[in-house]
Amino acid sequence: SISSYSGSNLDASDQELNENVSESSSESDVDVAEDFEDSDDDAIDDEYDCEEDFRDQFELMMEAFVKEAKCKVQDVQKRIEDAQQDLKQLCEMYGGEPNTFDEVAFFNAIGQFAINFQDIHKKLMAEKETQQRQQ
Repeated sequence: SISSYSGSNLDASDQELNENVSESSSESDVDVAEDFEDSDDDAIDDEYDCEEDFRDQFELMMEAFVKEAKCKVQDVQKRIEDAQQDLKQLCEMYGGEPNTFDEVAFFNAIGQFAINFQDIHKKLMAEKETQQRQQ
């Protein structure tokens, strides 16, 4: 081993290394293993702290997102409920049966009525202008 070598060719740094090795070889293998495990644990703890910080930041961001999303979902649900109630009232107002009411057909009929109304209004206005010109 290095500790048993005591040659005169060693300079001061080699002798210091030799002494350090001699001292460390006197430690038991268990102590060395524990020191290694402790330093490994410290590295894991540092890594865990980083991951924990990231998780904490992620959790905060997600909590804020979920809170905002819940508010938006509740708002949309309220609007849907209001629209369903309005549709039910509309159905009753026009004499329809809520269980068999076809909203699509109803609104198509309203839309067609509006188109027909505009066409008739334009024709009536055109006839009125023609009568005024003739007078």
